[in-house]
Amino acid sequence: MVSFIEVHNERLKDMISGGSEDLDSWNSLISEIEKTYPDDSNTICLAFDSFLSKFPLCHWHWKRYAYHEARLCNAEKAVEIFERAVESTPFSVGLWVDYCTFAVSSFEDPFDIRRLFTKGISLVGKDYFCHVLWDKYMSFEFSQEKWGFLTLVYVQALRFPTKKLHKYYENFKKLVTNLEEEILHLTDDSREVQLKELSDATVVLSNKEIAQIVKDLQDPSDGSVRLKALYRYRYCGDQLYQKACQLEEKIKSFESNIQRRYFQAIPLDNDELKNWHDYLDFIEKQDDFDWALKLYERCLISCANYPEFWIRYVDFMETKGGRELAMFALERATKVFSKNVPEIHLFTARYMEQIGDPDGARASFPPINADWDSCFIQYVTNRANMEKRLGNCSAACDIYKRAINMAVKEQKLQCIPMLYIGYYRLRHMITASVEAARDVIIDGINRFPGCGLLYEYLNLALVLFEAMSGLHINMSKSIIYPVNEVPNLENLATIMCCSIGSFPTTYLGLPLGARVWKTIRKLWEVFYSNATLKVGSGEHIQFWEDTWLGNEPLLNVFPRIFQIASNPVSTISQCWEDNIWNVTLRRNLNGWELEEFMALMASIQTSSVQAKAGVDSLGEVTRMAPIQSKEATYI
Repeated sequence: MVSFIEVHNERLKDMISGGSEDLDSWNSLISEIEKTYPDDSNTICLAFDSFLSKFPLCHWHWKRYAYHEARLCNAEKAVEIFERAVESTPFSVGLWVDYCTFAVSSFEDPFDIRRLFTKGISLVGKDYFCHVLWDKYMSFEFSQEKWGFLTLVYVQALRFPTKKLHKYYENFKKLVTNLEEEILHLTDDSREVQLKELSDATVVLSNKEIAQIVKDLQDPSDGSVRLKALYRYRYCGDQLYQKACQLEEKIKSFESNIQRRYFQAIPLDNDELKNWHDYLDFIEKQDDFDWALKLYERCLISCANYPEFWIRYVDFMETKGGRELAMFALERATKVFSKNVPEIHLFTARYMEQIGDPDGARASFPPINADWDSCFIQYVTNRANMEKRLGNCSAACDIYKRAINMAVKEQKLQCIPMLYIGYYRLRHMITASVEAARDVIIDGINRFPGCGLLYEYLNLALVLFEAMSGLHINMSKSIIYPVNEVPNLENLATIMCCSIGSFPTTYLGLPLGARVWKTIRKLWEVFYSNATLKVGSGEHIQFWEDTWLGNEPLLNVFPRIFQIASNPVSTISQCWEDNIWNVTLRRNLNGWELEEFMALMASIQTSSVQAKAGVDSLGEVTRMAPIQSKEATYI
């Protein structure tokens, strides 16, 4: 009979080898392992190590792991676990509270405990909810009866707004009153002198100078020095408190709307996500890089699964913190926190290409995965377009071919039409040949004769001819003449509103051959380069890459803005929301980009073009010189 231990071991091995990312399954398994064999150190270590390599933000699991190690091994092993924890997640208040609580109960040297509290406060002291750690710190110093350290902690807790700011200020005032009563040997006259001296003094706010004030306050040899230090201490505390209160007024609405301060796999609601974006927007304007960095890190504890926050963090670091910090954030996002989120890999590839690292950009693309339904087409488009920009046109075409074959193999039939259309666009951009692009659509129709969207793209040839000639084509009187075998011909005729004919035939009494079609095909390339698109719904016209406003694509007119666009392949309908143009960018604008962005917005806002109900179609065609041929002249 198979034992429970063997069952759990097999399940653990399966989850590790399978790369399971199911948080609930891991929680269930770890709880069962803890109950079934709580004294098996090897199995417990394997389970927690495997889990925490995938979910390092779960601070309560680090705590459980450390206490298991303390129980089964020794305190030193537990400290190793906590050190790993704060190295991987240094800005978690809960983690520092757990670590410091363990230190208070296990460390022998108060200096080591105090050093740990100080380090934790330096990392999470600007978190509005770090009062839990301050409480632990104050409680520890009170238990040690080290009044000098406690005096320093009381004033330091006023430096930044926390949930208990006002409570800490009340404690601070009580401490000042007690210290004042203690200095009994100073007369009222000397006290007045000291106050007069302080009224004209500059209040010292640096940590180093506050520490010196506290040191003077503890000096029993000179009462006048102590009294002066006391009032300087009080003034410093008052000023810190006033500034913290002013700052609290600005951030309390953001803080009150944060419902989840810890990591969880359950999605956040849209209001909370918007609140985080608004909070980050506010912080970025405060000219306090340290605070902004820590708020980003705090945000990414609860929003680690949202690539949009990683993307804006990288952009912020690139602009304000430097390339090294930006790359560090990207590495964490792609290798740990969002490694299975396609959007972050697409962004990373674009970022690496922009900083001049094409090899890094290629490496940033994981193998094409047809399971990424929401991003599969965008992934293929981005990868192929990147190779085209780098001059590797053959590789760009191969990417589409492999993607189409993969979609067929995986039965992702809903992706196939858009892949062919993307390939069609790419071939036309590369070859400037409508014939080459048309062959892509024909290949798609031959392989998937039931795909109506491909027929509609083929119908574009007649639309272009109609616009070029200025003649209206009466489709109901038109006839399709198949050459060789044309699969699903009836469906094609239905879509194009035509009847079906056969060769040989005549036109105006004359035999109709192939020469006229060859002439028309020669005109296609000339015509297409002079054609613009007329916006209907905007669902099939790309905002940046198609010519729909002016005489060339917007990516050529506004290249800097295109480089930082959130979605370079967005359609017009995606940029037109609630009757307002919404051109989203990956990061805030730099000064030298502002003028170009304003010009872009002015161009699209002053135009009469807007996405609305209707069909996207061909618009105006630039007047072309007559094209002469032996058979005829076409205008």
